[in-house]
Amino acid sequence: MKKNLYALFIGLLVAQFVMAQSPGGVSTTLTMWLKSNAGVTQSSGTISSWTYANDGTKSFTGTAGSLPNFTSNAINFLPAAGFTRTQVMDGPTGVNAPITAGNDAYTAFIVWESNINNDYQRLWEQRSTNSTDNGSFAISTWNDGHYGDETGTNPFQFGMPQAYTTSTWHISEIQLLNQATNDLLISDETNFLSSPTAVTTDPAGTNGAALRNISDAVNRIGMNFDNNQQLSGAIAEIIVYNGPLTAAQSTSVFSYLSLKYGITLGSDIKSSAGTTIWDATANSTYNSEVFGLGTDNTSGLTITSANSNLTGNGDGTGISGQGNVILSNPSLGTDQSFLFVGNDGGSLTESTTGAPSSLPGIAIFGRKWKVQHTGNVGTVDVSIDYNGLSHNGTLTDPTNFRLLVDATGAGDFSGSPTAYTPTSFNATQVKYTGVTLSNGSAFTFGSSATPLPVTWTAFTANVIDQTDISLRWTIANNQNARDYVVEHSLDGQNFTAVGDVANLTDVKSYSYLYPNATPGAHYFRVHETDLDGKDIYSKIVSATIKDGALALRLISNPIIGDQVDMELTAAAPVQAYVSVFSATGGRILTQVQSLQTGTNRSQLPVSSLPAGNYILEVRTATTTLHRTFVKL
Repeated sequence: MKKNLYALFIGLLVAQFVMAQSPGGVSTTLTMWLKSNAGVTQSSGTISSWTYANDGTKSFTGTAGSLPNFTSNAINFLPAAGFTRTQVMDGPTGVNAPITAGNDAYTAFIVWESNINNDYQRLWEQRSTNSTDNGSFAISTWNDGHYGDETGTNPFQFGMPQAYTTSTWHISEIQLLNQATNDLLISDETNFLSSPTAVTTDPAGTNGAALRNISDAVNRIGMNFDNNQQLSGAIAEIIVYNGPLTAAQSTSVFSYLSLKYGITLGSDIKSSAGTTIWDATANSTYNSEVFGLGTDNTSGLTITSANSNLTGNGDGTGISGQGNVILSNPSLGTDQSFLFVGNDGGSLTESTTGAPSSLPGIAIFGRKWKVQHTGNVGTVDVSIDYNGLSHNGTLTDPTNFRLLVDATGAGDFSGSPTAYTPTSFNATQVKYTGVTLSNGSAFTFGSSATPLPVTWTAFTANVIDQTDISLRWTIANNQNARDYVVEHSLDGQNFTAVGDVANLTDVKSYSYLYPNATPGAHYFRVHETDLDGKDIYSKIVSATIKDGALALRLISNPIIGDQVDMELTAAAPVQAYVSVFSATGGRILTQVQSLQTGTNRSQLPVSSLPAGNYILEVRTATTTLHRTFVKL
C-alpha cells in the first residue's frame, strides 16, 4: 500500500512538472500545444495520434489511409507531420475545443512550410459545420501566395495579407482582437516586432454585436471542415491561446520557437526567464542566420544539435553554397544555459586577407561568426559544410583545414588565434570537436593547399608542490614537427628559452616541469619548429606562485655525493620534518630541523641509500612539500 501511494505521489509530481511547462513560459490561456517531437504515436511511418503537450488527456486522431506522415529530421534535427493533400486529423471539440464558443479574442502560432503557393490550403481550423454560426478561425493559404485567417462567414472578411515562400519554414502568429477595426494581427519571423500586419476583417464595425462566435464543432489539421483545401507541406508545432497576448508574451513564444527550430528572427531572443540570450543590438553586425543550443526547462526544451534553417536541411546536410554551420554535443550545465551564434553575412570565398601570420599558407572566409553565452554550455563540436563552396584544402586531409577562434571578439584573425584541426570528414562536411567558444568570441574557417603547422589543441600551466609549475600541451597533425622550445617570462612580453622537448610523430601530448619558481606570476609559451624550418607559437599561459610560509629548492639533482643539499625558505621560525621515501612510498629516514625566518641551507645524509629514485618530503604543521630526486 505504501509503495502504491509513493508511486502515486511521484506520478502527481511528474504530472505537475509537465503541466507547468509552456511555450516560452507563456501559460495563461494556453489551451492547445502540439509539438511533433513529443506526444506523437507512429504506426508504419504515419502519425496515428498526436497528444497535447499541455494536456495528456487530449489528442488528435485520424483514420488509416489518411494519416499524416512522420518525417524525422524535418527541421533542425526535429520531426514534423507531413501532408500530401490527402491527410487529415481531428481533435477535441465541444467543451474541449481550444477556443471557447462566443470568445472573440484568441491567438494561434504555427511552425509550417508549404511546397505550393498557388492554391487554397487549410493548416488548422476551429469552426462550425453550420455556416450561419459566424463560426471560423483558420490558418489558411490563399491562391495568390498569401496566408492568414479565413473566417468563412459574413459579415466578416478574409484576412490574407501575409506573403509566404514555398519550401521555407515559417513561424506564424495570427491574433484576433476584440475590436471593431484592425481586429486581426498577422506576424511571422520577418515582422513580428517591427510591423505586424493589421487587417480589418470586420469593416462594418459590428464586432461586439455580431461576434464571430467561434463554434466548437470542428478542430482539424490538414484540410477544412468539408474535406477541401488540403495541405501540401508540413507542420512541426501548433500553439493556441484562448485569448490575446501582449507584445512581450508574443516575443517569448517566438523566441522559444526560434531556438527550437533554428529560424532567425532578426531581433532579441529571450528565454522563458526573460533573459536576453541573443542581443540583436549588441550583435547588430551578426544578425544573419542566428541559431543556438540550450536548455530551458520551463519550455520543455533541450537543444543539443542545431543549424540555421536558412543554410541547412533538417538532418544537418548543407544547402549548396550556404556554408552550413552545425553546433552539437555541448557540455550543458544547469537550466537556462544557452549558446547562440550569428554571422555578418560576409563572403564565403577564401582569401589571404586577414589570415593569421601564425599559419602561413592559409586562406580564410570573409564571413565571421559571433558567439553569445548564457549560463554554462562548455565545449561544443562545430561543423562546416563546404558543399558548393570552393576551398584551397583537400577534403579528408586534416592538415589542410582549420577552425580559427578569436577570443577577443574583434574578428581579427591576422595574429595568433586559437586554431582547431578537424577530427573527422563526412563528404563535404568538416568537423571539429571539443571547441571552446567563449562569450563574445568570433570564429571563421580556413584552408590551405599545403600542410599547415602544428595546431595547439590545449595548453595549460598548473602549480604543483607550491613552487613547481607543470606545463602540458596537446597538439594535432605533428607529422612535420621537429621540437618544442619552452619559453618563460616574468612580464608576459619578454621570453627566454628554458627547455626543449623533442617531437614524436606518434605522440600528441607533451609536458615540461618548471621547478623552483619564485613567488609571483610566471608566463609561458611554446615555440614549435617544423622540419622544414616553419614555426609557430602557442598561446601564452600563466601560473602564479603564492608567497607562502615555506619553499623548498634542491641545489643539485641527481645526487652524486653522500648528501642531499637543499634550501628551505620559511616565512617565520618553524619546526620541519624532513623525510625520504622510496619510489613505492615506504619511509626510509626522517630528520627534524628547526628553521629560521628566511633561507636555511640544509643537508640530508643519504650515503646508505642505494642508487635509484626517491621522494623527499618536508612537512610542517601547515605545509607539506614533495620533491623527487635521483641518487646515482
